[in-house]
Amino acid sequence: MCSNPSVRKVAIITGASSGIGKAVAIQLARDSYNLVLVALEAEALGAITRELASFPIDALSHQGDVTRAGEARQIADRTLGAFGRIDVLVNSAGYAVYGPFESMHLDDINGQMLTNYVGSVSLIKECLPHLKATKGAIINIASTAGFTGIPRLAGYSASKHAVVGFSEALTFELYGTGVSVSVIAPGKVKTNIFAHPSFKDVRWAHDDSGITPDVVARVIVKAIKKRRFLYVLPRSRRLALILKRMLPDGIVNRKMADR
Repeated sequence: MCSNPSVRKVAIITGASSGIGKAVAIQLARDSYNLVLVALEAEALGAITRELASFPIDALSHQGDVTRAGEARQIADRTLGAFGRIDVLVNSAGYAVYGPFESMHLDDINGQMLTNYVGSVSLIKECLPHLKATKGAIINIASTAGFTGIPRLAGYSASKHAVVGFSEALTFELYGTGVSVSVIAPGKVKTNIFAHPSFKDVRWAHDDSGITPDVVARVIVKAIKKRRFLYVLPRSRRLALILKRMLPDGIVNRKMADR
């Protein structure tokens, strides 16, 4: 335990055992945040907790499912019990299932919406009064798929569109409270999201394209400090999203169908 944890800011990170969540945890530990690490997999969660032991901070691990009833309240209560405050909430938990909508199971579609969207909303609901007290920051990990539908990722795209729409509405509601809401919308990130069996034969999912979680984590740290609403990365994706809105539908549909 660090000698005086009460003076440190506190961040809750979901999906903290791998990918973007893990990279954010390391970045915020370098910035002397105390951390609450939330993830499903006990072994991976233990590994990142041990890795953070080299930093002079406190890291509390919480194995749990953010979609489960009562889980968000438990996470908030444990955080307040350990540290007495919440300054940052990073909603990074999420997954994707690849395949045509027609043949996809409804359980997979609903599961993505629950994890990628509803779990984040539940945790924000529990943490918001405490974030108001610290004039804190909410970071929601979306995707460029939250702005343009991706073929054979309809369920994932829908969940990320929900994250973007909710975040924008919440930003307006929280104006003047001191709480910021930021949406991080990366393109392809090299994480184990593509380890899902549905991506087994998808070539673009396993090539060397994309950005690393560390790149996204650095942008998240910037968002916490700068408190802007939207961060699209890499920068080249911003132009692609603008062009998508401007090009005739026929051209866009043909390009997307070829993916």
